[in-house]
Amino acid sequence: MTTPWRLVVGGSRGIGAATVLALAGRGYPIVLTYRERADAARSVAQQAEQRGAAWVRPIQLDLAEPKSAEALAIDVIKEFGAPRSYLHCAGTVQRTSLWDTTIEDFTAHLTSNTVSVFALLRSIGVAMHSSGGGSIVLVSSIIGAVGARHRVSYGAAKAALLGLATCAAVELAPTVRVNVVCPGVVATDVTQGLMADPSALAALTERVPLMRLGEAAEVADVLVFLAEDASFVTGAVWSVDGGAVARISNPAGDPVR
Repeated sequence: MTTPWRLVVGGSRGIGAATVLALAGRGYPIVLTYRERADAARSVAQQAEQRGAAWVRPIQLDLAEPKSAEALAIDVIKEFGAPRSYLHCAGTVQRTSLWDTTIEDFTAHLTSNTVSVFALLRSIGVAMHSSGGGSIVLVSSIIGAVGARHRVSYGAAKAALLGLATCAAVELAPTVRVNVVCPGVVATDVTQGLMADPSALAALTERVPLMRLGEAAEVADVLVFLAEDASFVTGAVWSVDGGAVARISNPAGDPVR
């Protein structure tokens, strides 16, 4: 492959789709994965090519099966060579309390949100390391670092990505950079219910210093910067949350002006 390509896992919607479009503006060839919505993946691919991507290949991937993730990595590396960057934007949210989360549910959630990420990162990272270098960016969440109700399996999975990314950054250096981004609440299809509830939305945004939800494109800009431009950044954890965690760290809240 004469032009180094990019891999976006979970590229058919939300932050992943915005990341594909941001990369497309740089003219890169892109492989994007999707789980179910082939129509959405094709739409994103078409938009990306219109924005300048050299080519875009949508590929179905179910992260519930880590062996399938590993097989996909092997197949695309065999066909195209190692990607120059791998951005993992896929993830599912499980909204159940500690009491209602079964061991089976917890295990399944960590399998798709952590074990499959490891399978991809190991295969792709080793190939990048052998081929001369590259970069990996994982999308975690601020809930990987701070608590939230009814997110026990999600928080555990996202916290695990912090350790995975920072340890991989040490092992794959100096040829491969690995970083992780922790978005706050972002306006995507996952948060449509929240955005439709004015009182809940107001209560949430009041706790964010920038006083609004993030946009998928704003997170994508950070992902692409870390993947493509931040040549001396590795093992870093970047919050993209409008200052939400900074304010949480002050339990007394804001003083009265």
